[in-house]
Amino acid sequence: MKIFFEQSGGIAGLSRKITIDTNSLPPSEVQEIESMVNSSNFYELPSTITQPKSNGAADYFKYKITLESDNGSNKHKVQTSDITMPSQLTPFIAYLRRKAKEHNRLSK
Repeated sequence: MKIFFEQSGGIAGLSRKITIDTNSLPPSEVQEIESMVNSSNFYELPSTITQPKSNGAADYFKYKITLESDNGSNKHKVQTSDITMPSQLTPFIAYLRRKAKEHNRLSK
């Protein structure tokens, strides 16, 4: 499976991206990812989780996550934000944010 993750926004207009190919990860990490994907009901989430119109918050992060099967036949994208993120998606986004931060630190 391939995971495409993008985080943008926040006070500083931060942008982080990472692509993860689970074929290159240790089996224990792949199990962890699969568990988070299943627990979040990722494939049942709508493509865009919209925010309430009258919220007024401006400095929140936005997230785009796309999961693609190895052969490319199954692909699902979810866009959400700190404000609209379903609680069951929080652990998966926390994991992806951590991986993107590590990736950005190592690529400098």
